[in-house]
Amino acid sequence: MTAVLEPVLHVSSTVVAWRTIGESTVLLDLAASAYYGLNRTGTRLWSLLADGATHTALVDALLEVSDHRIDRCRADADVVAFLAELRTSGLLDQAPDQPHPAFALRTGITRLGSRLGSGR
Repeated sequence: MTAVLEPVLHVSSTVVAWRTIGESTVLLDLAASAYYGLNRTGTRLWSLLADGATHTALVDALLEVSDHRIDRCRADADVVAFLAELRTSGLLDQAPDQPHPAFALRTGITRLGSRLGSGR
């Protein structure tokens, strides 16, 4: 039996700067001058991505930090949605193809403004 290695995903450190404050993280897209906010669970996933993490590791982490008891299938779908949002925003270095689910993202990224200083 051959083991299938998952790709390791990383944040695009040349495109985005970030600072964690308490349980939240603020991301600044240096190319687009846009900034984003991550909640507690999004911050946990981001911290793993900063060091490099597999999809499975992100799902496991989400199951550990979730305020609500969610099953593995829901955690997986939320991670897929979170990664899709990061990919769309150009904040990941490696972006393997994965389908974007048609449900709301609970785990993470909220667009705060389209230009520096124009947060809502």
